[in-house]
Amino acid sequence: STIILKDREGRLTLVNKRFEEWYGISARDALGKTTHALFPKYFADIVRTQDLGTAQSGSPGSVEADVAFVDGSLHKITSTKFLVPSSADDSFVVATIATDITQQRKSEEQLRQAQKMESIGQLTGGIAHDFNNLLAIVIGNLEFLQEALNDDDQNQEFTENAIAAALRGADLTQRLLAFARKQTLRPEVIDLNKLVLGMAQLLRRPLGETILIDPKTSNDLWTTEIDPAQFEAALWNLATNARHAMQ
Repeated sequence: STIILKDREGRLTLVNKRFEEWYGISARDALGKTTHALFPKYFADIVRTQDLGTAQSGSPGSVEADVAFVDGSLHKITSTKFLVPSSADDSFVVATIATDITQQRKSEEQLRQAQKMESIGQLTGGIAHDFNNLLAIVIGNLEFLQEALNDDDQNQEFTENAIAAALRGADLTQRLLAFARKQTLRPEVIDLNKLVLGMAQLLRRPLGETILIDPKTSNDLWTTEIDPAQFEAALWNLATNARHAMQ
């Protein structure tokens, strides 16, 4: 922490070594100068206002601000100010103890993010569980419908496509549940060509009739060990982002 003493006019009368290290200003150059003479106006205005408030009220006070160090890095600094007796007369001078709380703020933000992710996981798990139950009903009814249709019925293809899409949705739902429970996802060795072509079929209706989907596959493409649900989700995001970009 830095330690600074200032007289009634706001001139620095004492600084410690840490002050010199933080700001690259030697004690020789700092003593006798005001904050406005040493620092940018926006920061000096904050400091001077707090100094005057402490001097007038006589009560300790704190202020937090972003401050640039001599190496150009921006740090979060909290300054506590209070009055101490002057060694020169019977008056008081303003003392400041400034502490670098940059790492503390980063840790607090990381904790907030972790708590946020935990909440998202719980919410995701609840939604995925309910959606999984709905999909089970949809798939069951589609299978009953498929059994009721003749093999040569033209509606068989529509039913098969609907079942395939529902099964993909169920698989994605399981992946969401795995995310919510922080389970490790298992990659599979798959044919990406088939996966891309299957996703192209599913994407045509959501993307709209005005958008042409032209999947490019490769005959010599090796099988790939990948989590198919993650790949499908990434492909879905790319497609929907591309659609938004064209609007």
